[in-house]
This record gives sequence, C-alpha cells and structure tokens, in this order.
Amino acid sequence: MSGKSKWSQLWLIFLFAITLNAFADTNDSPCNGFLSIVNRPTIADSPCTAPNKKLILEFGYQYLNLLGGIQGQSYPFAEFRYGLPANNEIFVFLPTYVHLSTKPSSGFSEMAVGYKHELFYTSRMIFTLDGSLIPSSGSRTFGSKGWGGEINGIFSFNLSEQFSFTSQLGFSSQTQSILAGGKRFTSINPDAFFSWYPVDRLEIYAEIYGQSKTAPDEGSGFNAAVGMIFLSFKNMTIDFEGGQRIRGFLGDVENYVAAGAAIQF
Repeated sequence: MSGKSKWSQLWLIFLFAITLNAFADTNDSPCNGFLSIVNRPTIADSPCTAPNKKLILEFGYQYLNLLGGIQGQSYPFAEFRYGLPANNEIFVFLPTYVHLSTKPSSGFSEMAVGYKHELFYTSRMIFTLDGSLIPSSGSRTFGSKGWGGEINGIFSFNLSEQFSFTSQLGFSSQTQSILAGGKRFTSINPDAFFSWYPVDRLEIYAEIYGQSKTAPDEGSGFNAAVGMIFLSFKNMTIDFEGGQRIRGFLGDVENYVAAGAAIQF
C-alpha cells in the first residue's frame, strides 16, 4: 500500500468515527454567532453559510516575503457573501491587487463566483459543500488565462466548548497567467486547522494547507499559518495572521503576515 493511500484511508476512518459520534447529538446548528460564519483569514472556508438575506463583506491586506528574496503586497482580498434560504449562499471574490519588488511589479489576480450549501449538521458537527467558477480574468501577469473551477468538502467538529477541528478537501482545475504560459493543471487541496476559544469573542487557530500540484511542472506544496480572529462588534471581526512555507512552492511564498476584517450588513 502506498503512503498516500494509507493516509487517505486513515483520514476517512477518522472522519467516519467523528461523524458517528456527532450524530448522537441533536440537530441544532453549530453556526452560532458571527465568529463561526466568517471565512477569513484561514485558507479553508467556514462550513457555515451567511444568514438568510444578510450580506457579508470580507477584506484584508497581506505582506509577503517570496522565494528569491522578493517582497510583495496584496489587497484587498474582497469577498461578498449573500445568504439564501435553506442554508445556501452565493459569493463573489473580486480581483486582488498584487505589487512586487521585482518586474513584473504589479497586476490583478483572477475573480471567482461560487455557491455554498450546508448538507447536514448536529449541535457538534457540520458538513458543507462549496464550489466556485473562475473565469478568464485578472491581468496578464497574475490572472488566469482560461476558465477554471474548484469544489470543496468542509467538515467541522466541536471537540468541546473551547476547541474545534475543521478540515477541507478540495479539487481544482485552473490555468496559469498569460505571462507564466497559461497552462492548465489540476490539484487536490487538503487543509486542516484547530481552533481555541479562550473567551467568547476570540478565536486562535493553527492551520496546515497544501496542494498536490502548485504549477503544471511542479509537485506538491504545503504552508502553515497561525492567527487570531476577534469579534469586535456583534457583526464585525478583525483578524491577524502569519504564515510560513513548509515545503514546495505553494504561492512561491517563504512567509507572510496579514490582517483584515469582516462585516455583516
């Protein structure tokens, strides 16, 4: 048995065991409060959809140290989320501006539009699917030459009143920017993070995320991140994060720091 197959089977057994335990509970939603709904700053999305007829705006700023001694800045990472009936959501990612200390020095990333649905939940766990389409968009330097897409399964389990575990497994097909060659590649994208809630208004998390391919001619890449999310008002959060490359060339990032906010209207 290959190493990848072994780990995949162990992962499925782990999720199955947690699911059986969780279904012993009642069917009250674990999506209580704005902290459980916001997506940022973790790479994995929240399994909770935006409340019905509510609009959420999420945005942020990132300072990067890239491989090769290059520095960069990215903003605003703007995402609009709108809640629909029956635990559904539509969302739009707007292009993000990228500025680097080398040429090509600036440009815009691609945009994306998507849909999220909570499949089932109990008072302690939730499983959600979301998917997005990526049109040919952005600049020649940092955009996407052709159409792409991604689908994710998101699972979250409340280990206790203060600790939770969230995992996301995705599959994506995307193209490089025109300047990078515009080639298409597909990837399997695992993600997992633990959250600690020392007080009601604060979440502290540690996350590991990766891709099986980071470019058409590259292998896997993994990064790690730690951060905090603070509920400053009932419908507003602010967040801070730092990330570090573990292996590979995911995003060509060596390390980064980021800050942002989310507001519900």
